[in-house]
Amino acid sequence: MKSHKLEDPFDISSLLFQSNEDDANATTRSCYYVGPVTITNTAAVSGRGLIATRDIAAGECLFVTPATVFARVETVYPRWVSRNSQPGTLEEISEQVLIEEMKSLISNKDEQATVGSFMTLMGASASNTTSLSIAQLLGRGSDEATTSFTINDISDNELLQIIRRNAFGPDFVTYLSIEQRWLDHNTYIPRRLLGLFPFAAMINHSCVPNAVRVFAGDTMIAHACDSIKTGQEIVWSYLPPTQPYPQRHATLRHQHGFVCQCRRCTNEAEFWNTPPASLSILTRDSWVRLCNRTLDDVCVQEARSATIRILEDVLQAKDITNETKHFIRVGFAEIYISYLNYALQLTKSVEVDHLDHLLQRICMPLHLSMAACNNASTEHLSILHVCYDLIGTIHSATKERHLTVNKLRFWTAQVQKACMVRYGNLGNDIESVRKAMQHTRAVLRNKDGFAQSTHGFI
Repeated sequence: MKSHKLEDPFDISSLLFQSNEDDANATTRSCYYVGPVTITNTAAVSGRGLIATRDIAAGECLFVTPATVFARVETVYPRWVSRNSQPGTLEEISEQVLIEEMKSLISNKDEQATVGSFMTLMGASASNTTSLSIAQLLGRGSDEATTSFTINDISDNELLQIIRRNAFGPDFVTYLSIEQRWLDHNTYIPRRLLGLFPFAAMINHSCVPNAVRVFAGDTMIAHACDSIKTGQEIVWSYLPPTQPYPQRHATLRHQHGFVCQCRRCTNEAEFWNTPPASLSILTRDSWVRLCNRTLDDVCVQEARSATIRILEDVLQAKDITNETKHFIRVGFAEIYISYLNYALQLTKSVEVDHLDHLLQRICMPLHLSMAACNNASTEHLSILHVCYDLIGTIHSATKERHLTVNKLRFWTAQVQKACMVRYGNLGNDIESVRKAMQHTRAVLRNKDGFAQSTHGFI
């Protein structure tokens, strides 16, 4: 795999904003950059991981890496269309195509360095990662230093296990939602479906991440979303942050085989198991009932509204720390988002008081909580974009604009700040911020989240 090192990793506009899709993919597949991070297997890291080699500021680029091997959309789509003759879900078809791509590389003697990069993911542990180099994981190791593999050395099932433990699937959407759009004859075609990024696979999980990733075609770009000290581990979330503790706990245990011990899980587990003593009996009973609900149980607006009232009553308890409040609110963010989305769609005219209520009572607390523990995540950006649109609509509709201009400036600054974290130095220039917002809007409209409302919100 031919590649070239990025000299200025902070300017990723050429990766994200190229108008020609083919040129963009060709460019991104040849780019790589490794910032102030290195591989380690110290006692502080479970198995293996990446740590900072110096202090890192939020928004600094950690690395840029193309996929070592990926399932091409143009190969997957025709098979999905003809799935009656080749049964399988979109995810299963993508996995099969990726296995075929991996086997093709294994059969090519000139691609042994690339093969070696994803073969390092087979059974990676503390005992066998001491000799791993960054060059190996990027597929740039020398062929002489790489163990040769043949098709007979590994089974399809072993390749499948590598994929299921380490591959990165589609961004912001589920396979099921992509299939539904294709069934509805939607022209939406994702830029990527499934790929292996061995270097990125070294990063461990935390429900309070300090890194965030974006994709430009089949290239991954990672930035710090919080300040990171020298020697501190680089972590990101394997799950959407907008899941309550019981759901995250079950998913991580069943799908990834471990129990998360991050401070968010430790904090929330205690709260879920032992509600604060300062809660009234009525509020405690309501909380216990709420703990036993699922998102499907609150699929109507009245139930969402009641859930939010209970949650806010619980969060008023004096013996709950602000950090715990942030953690819990983020865990219920899907209900907040569903409530907000439905409320916006019902708004037929510009009702300034109603929009201001949504901005202050729903959006602002969510923004502050997201910034505290999942800064610049996709969900955080979706909240910020709605806030930005809400205050813009309020400002345009009011006759006394001097009363709203400071709010408009505040939310503009919040969007720019998040863009600087997620997109690096792109956030320094207002034109780049606009481009970043357009990029994020396009991404978020494809996400299973905010729908289009009468006011043009996300």
